[in-house]
Amino acid sequence: MNVPIQGLPKSHLAQYSALGMPLAFASLPLYVHVPSFYSTVSPLNLATIGIILLAVRGLDMVSDPLIGAISDAFQERRRTIMGLAVPVLGLGYFALFFPPGLSEGGPAAVWLSASLIITYAGFSILMINYYAMGIGLANSSHEHTSVALWREGAMLIGVLAASILPSSLMGTLTVKNSYGVLAVMLPILLIVASCITLRVKTGPARSPESRFVPFQLLQNHRLRWILFVIFVNALPMAITSTLFIFFVEDILGVPKQAGLMLGLYFFSAVIGMPVWSRLSVLIGKTNTLLISILASIGCFIWAALLGPGDAYAFYAICFLSGTTLGADMVLLPSLFSEELVKARAQLGTGFGWWSFLNKAALALAAGITLPLLTAGGYQPGTANNVHALALLSFTYALLPCGCKLAAAAALYFGPLMQGRAIQLVATESSGKPQ
Repeated sequence: MNVPIQGLPKSHLAQYSALGMPLAFASLPLYVHVPSFYSTVSPLNLATIGIILLAVRGLDMVSDPLIGAISDAFQERRRTIMGLAVPVLGLGYFALFFPPGLSEGGPAAVWLSASLIITYAGFSILMINYYAMGIGLANSSHEHTSVALWREGAMLIGVLAASILPSSLMGTLTVKNSYGVLAVMLPILLIVASCITLRVKTGPARSPESRFVPFQLLQNHRLRWILFVIFVNALPMAITSTLFIFFVEDILGVPKQAGLMLGLYFFSAVIGMPVWSRLSVLIGKTNTLLISILASIGCFIWAALLGPGDAYAFYAICFLSGTTLGADMVLLPSLFSEELVKARAQLGTGFGWWSFLNKAALALAAGITLPLLTAGGYQPGTANNVHALALLSFTYALLPCGCKLAAAAALYFGPLMQGRAIQLVATESSGKPQ
């Protein structure tokens, strides 16, 4: 059965996706490199930095649904809101990674806290409204997938650039100056990309049924269920992101190859995205998601068996499991967008909850796995005993697979499952009545 994809003009998709690259470029250093950067350029110790990050990220997380609700209340001015958030993010990011000489703990802590609050605020406002804006481009199920495909592809390019650039710069510059280059680049990229994206034509704004009610969306059963699937499915990525460096250093013993392995993982996601998108046209989004989730388990579970000298095997796992990430990145936001439209729900509020749950998954992953490893005797970068290393392998490889299995069950038994979509495709192609 030949199923054509009725897509939007590629010029519109490219124009919309432009902003995704600098947003993703900002996110990786923001969420990954801040602790090591401030432990190098300031007198703050890791414990103090950790407390500041916990407090500010907690505030950022709980504010996302409220940001979405406020944005919906003024959705006819969504582009203006996004335009105002651009300098907020750019200035906050510049301050964060271009700090003045911080020789005392008190001023350093204040600078870090203030710049993080400003940066997170600008980032969250832009990201939530950017996703909500994308829904206005699409008029069909397949167009929602096309929008997600182009947006997430641009964001992966941004992630890859942010993965490679800092380490490349550090070959010739100091740590502070290397991140200073990023701090200068991001505002420029944001201004250029926002000028492109904010000019794209979208559908008319819908009148919100009510204002400032971030919990109203949760009254819809189908939306509650897909948000649950999103949260459970986000936990594996959150766990592996938290423990990736530890696994590469202390299980595989190849710390210098961590960046290359991570880059391969995201590169393979770029390859996988169009494949999963095409398959979703043939058999439906939920069926495709279910297949990709089960495939990710089959690809990744073997990591639990790896040890020193198995770097090449882990490269293969990174590539194969990365291709399944492409389905998560495209089909989950596409399916969620479609459900928001069907429910006539508030778009910004929906993606506010989306952002909240993804950040909650990161917080929960760190809050569970790190104390678990500590209780089991694991100490990063030291000569750990066989039991501590076995616990690290279990937590890194098998625990995420268990979460993925739970996500597959929630998808299969929930209200989003598209029944016998695969069977129906076969029936239609054979010319038989349903």
